[in-house]
Amino acid sequence: MCIRDRLHIIDIPEVGNISYLSNISIEGRPTEMLLVDDKAVVYSNVQLYNHYEERHPLLDQAEVKHRLPKEDKQSSASESGKENGASSKGNKGARSSDLETDIEYYFRTTSFSKLTVLDLSNKTSPAISKELYIEGSYQTARESGGTVRMVSYGWMEIYGLKSWLDFSDYETYWELDWESPDREKIWMEVMNETIEYNDKVIDQTPLDNLLPRIHEKSGDNITTHKYTESGNGNCQDFAAASDSTGQGITSVMTLDLLEENFSFNADHVLSNWATVYASGDVMVMAEASQSSWWFWGDEESDYQEMTNLHVFDISNPGQTDYIASGRINGTIQDQFSLSEHNGNIRVCSTTGQWGRWWMDDPEPMLSHVFILGLNTDETEYQVIGKVGDIAPDESIWSARFIGDKAYIVTFRNIDPLWTIDLSEPTNPRIIGELKIPGVSTYIHPVGDTHLLTIGIAGDDDGLDWGVTQISFFDVSDFSNPILESSLKLNPAPNGENGWSYSHSEATYEHKAFQYWEDDGLLAIPMSTSRWYQDTVEEDGKMYYYYGYEYISKLMLINATPGKSLEIYNENIDHSSYYGSRYSWDSPDIKRSIFMGGGDYIYAISEKAITSHNVKSMEKTGSVELPSNNKPVYESYIYFNEIEEESSEKEETEQSNEGEGEAPPDES
Repeated sequence: MCIRDRLHIIDIPEVGNISYLSNISIEGRPTEMLLVDDKAVVYSNVQLYNHYEERHPLLDQAEVKHRLPKEDKQSSASESGKENGASSKGNKGARSSDLETDIEYYFRTTSFSKLTVLDLSNKTSPAISKELYIEGSYQTARESGGTVRMVSYGWMEIYGLKSWLDFSDYETYWELDWESPDREKIWMEVMNETIEYNDKVIDQTPLDNLLPRIHEKSGDNITTHKYTESGNGNCQDFAAASDSTGQGITSVMTLDLLEENFSFNADHVLSNWATVYASGDVMVMAEASQSSWWFWGDEESDYQEMTNLHVFDISNPGQTDYIASGRINGTIQDQFSLSEHNGNIRVCSTTGQWGRWWMDDPEPMLSHVFILGLNTDETEYQVIGKVGDIAPDESIWSARFIGDKAYIVTFRNIDPLWTIDLSEPTNPRIIGELKIPGVSTYIHPVGDTHLLTIGIAGDDDGLDWGVTQISFFDVSDFSNPILESSLKLNPAPNGENGWSYSHSEATYEHKAFQYWEDDGLLAIPMSTSRWYQDTVEEDGKMYYYYGYEYISKLMLINATPGKSLEIYNENIDHSSYYGSRYSWDSPDIKRSIFMGGGDYIYAISEKAITSHNVKSMEKTGSVELPSNNKPVYESYIYFNEIEEESSEKEETEQSNEGEGEAPPDES
């Protein structure tokens, strides 16, 4: 497992037991790991300027030389500028046709996705066998039969581009009224000058400087691979959507982990940041067609709130083939808003969810379900079926496609669960609707008849963000979904001496949601910062104390269809492994694993791993993980001596004023 900057290898000699074997440092911030036989690939994000006492060796590879246009300092202000009362200082951007050039040095990027390939044949001494740095940020990866498809997003720096308008040549601009036509003329002139200058910068930028690269590190040696080396060695593997303002490149890199020598194939789409979905045969990239969100919904412009879909065939090992692209209205929530079924792509989206404050009378938020199929010549995905205009003024918070059925949850003040029949792709239909307080953020199918969800509790007035809610829905009658049971979770309930605000990573990360269906047992990590206040006697003196207590537990819940949800156990607690009461010291339990046919549960936090027998809830094993993350403070508790009875009330009304006198045994 990867925690912070280390890969830890844990031995389980028998189920329920646990022992520590070894660890190895991983550069950057690990985000994901894939295992194939005795090899592991750890994906991490690396910032070259962070956490290095010495210059990172890749900075030499990232540094490039480039010629920039010199601005013409001798041109006078345009006649229009003079007419508008502008003074001429001579700096008019790139107005001359023949510009001199200067050589400038800059870094292509300082953000890298790193693939650290490890040999785990000796578990007590793992070794790095390969290090790959891909320019750009890691998004996700999928492994099938030893073939890895990794998706990254790269945005190479174009040095010298102006991202602002310089009005220094027009001293009167800022003195003009906002609605003045002269102000608008000056604005347009400066904008056109800036565009002209930027065009020259782009024209003088070599294409290779704009495309991501891969750097292979072996010892002290670094070999740079250009993406154009894959495939035909040209730009045939690069594509740009015709209706997109994408400013970066989404790359799908295909490689075999079992190969001794590094080789790869890569496909690239000029796009915005994409959400990625993958089935066994198909990978779908969904990217907002416009990155400038403030233009979305402006009917008078070409900017629309739409999502581009790019579909790839991943059914053949070692190969990724582009199929076609399509487009739908709205923006999507996450990967569960996408699905592939019988060759069709299904998508849930919401239009108008960004407020559109710039419009006088915007259309309300609406949600939709689209079904797309290939056209007759298989060059484009087109909408063949649609359920539109769902839930006015509400946006989609969660979705799940299961076979020929879809479930979506929309929310504004109340949580409707919608059931949608997709059995006829050209005629999808809303079948049922259920409105309940709160909102579900993740939907987990249980058999053919139930949905188990996690989300935020609420009432008719809105959400209670400090309370996590588990819900069971009976969908055996598809046209009439029923809330069978719900349960509110809080690892430290409010008491008379304080309040708590809880959260669970499982509300936004489905990997933290662990359900053992055979026994109907759900494991959910829960954490809270609990504010409390009380009195304590120390050495014959009374002290008033107050502060935060951070608590992190793994809560086990009985979740059997047909029965009420109830807490099975809430005593798996990792808070004691941390000396600090600060939440940013990350004591949270992040993941859990059922093992031994569901007889044991393992809880994993940054500091420790514990195992418990599910039947007896006896702790059967634990290891404390080595970590460089040291708490800054040992305590966040303020003590004040109570000198007389009346002072207790006075101290209670004060908030966070000085530490006062601490008991003798407090450090």
